[in-house]
Formats: sequence, C-alpha cells, structure tokens
Amino acid sequence: MVAKGAYSKRNLNLKCTVFPVKRGESTKKEGIVVGIHQEALSLMRTKHRAVEGHSTSSWHRQRSEYGPDLKLFRPRFDWMQNPRNGHIEKMIVLEGISSVQIIATTPANEILLVRQYRFGIGDYTLELPGGLIDEGEDPVTAAARELAEETGWQADSLQPIGQHAANPVFMDNHLYHFAAEGLRPTAQQSLDPGEDVEVCTLSIEKVKARLLAGQFIHPHTVCGLLAWMAHKEIL
Repeated sequence: MVAKGAYSKRNLNLKCTVFPVKRGESTKKEGIVVGIHQEALSLMRTKHRAVEGHSTSSWHRQRSEYGPDLKLFRPRFDWMQNPRNGHIEKMIVLEGISSVQIIATTPANEILLVRQYRFGIGDYTLELPGGLIDEGEDPVTAAARELAEETGWQADSLQPIGQHAANPVFMDNHLYHFAAEGLRPTAQQSLDPGEDVEVCTLSIEKVKARLLAGQFIHPHTVCGLLAWMAHKEIL
C-alpha cells in the first residue's frame, strides 16, 4: 500500500505469461478467464460516432498528403473546406494506434497504478497501466497482455466499461477502458527496453481523493477512473 503523496515499488519476481484470446470468445487458459460480450465491445467501438449538436459531415476534404513516419504516429495533412465560409485550411491529423488501459482492483481492495517517466513533460506520472494494441489484436487480449507485462498481475475477468478518443483535436485513435477483477501476482514484469515502470497500489478511497483533488495529471487516467467509478457507482 502507498501512503498519500508517496510512491512505492513492488518487486515482482515472477514470470510473465500472455494469454491470446480470439475475437468474440470467452477463453480459459492456465487459470485465467477472459470474458467479453461482443455487443458491449461493438458499442465501445461505435459509441464515438454519435455526435451531439451540429454534424461535421459538411466539412469537405479537398485533398490529403502524408508526412514522415513518427514512430508512434503518421501525420496526414488534410485540406479542409469550412462549411461556414468556404475557406480552405490545411489541417493535420496524427494517425495512431489505439490503446487500452486497465482499472484493476486487488484482493485487498486497492487499485493497481504505475509510475513512469513521461518525456513530453519531463517528469514522472502516476497513472493506470495500459498500452498500445498490437496489429490484429483484440482490445481485451491487449488489456490482458498489458496488465501482465506492465504489472506482473493477471485477472480472472476483464470487463469493457467504455472508450474515448485519445485527442479528438488532431488524433484519430481511441482508448478502451477495462475493469479487471480477481487479480493475482502470477508473473514477472516484461518491459520493453525503453520502459522503466514502477508498480504500486492505492486504496480506492485514496485514488478517489487524488482524482477529485486533480492530482492525476494524465488525462487518460482521469477518464478511465471516472468511467470505472461511474461503473461501480462510487461517484
């Protein structure tokens, strides 16, 4: 358990195992059960298409050009015509890979969090575990894999609780939220060479207090925690 305002690292000397799950299946392998309702997943994928207020379909794309590869993103320049005045403006869209994040509760009724260095702000953040969806991978499979790789914990169940756009201003990817329960530390962290992730836990009460105090600075973590707490009727 982590005291308020402090971080601690769990030394997880365990072995990481990845459990592949085919799309639409509920599969049991090596003691882990990953279940997902196809209807819920379909709803997550299409929910962002519902737009409140005015439709954006009247914006007309005149042409597009691609920029250089940026590792995680591919820039696309769109020349868009404003329906209000006919003005054509060069816009940028970063085509990216969608990702998952997991709100995982331990048997001690604590939430798993990770502390890692974020180069954009040049500082460490405390956030939810998660990561990119591999090519051809289903979001629930990615969630199970990322949870094991980043934290060394596995879950008996992963439930989709929503999704949101990563940054609708100029990015086209989305983030899928999963609630993980039935956790057990059965694996060792399996980090990429460029990763350095510390794992810690906070009680649900302390996580809620930090959230309401604005102490989580990663917007994806804020969205995920709000979705989870609404799902659990904590807020």
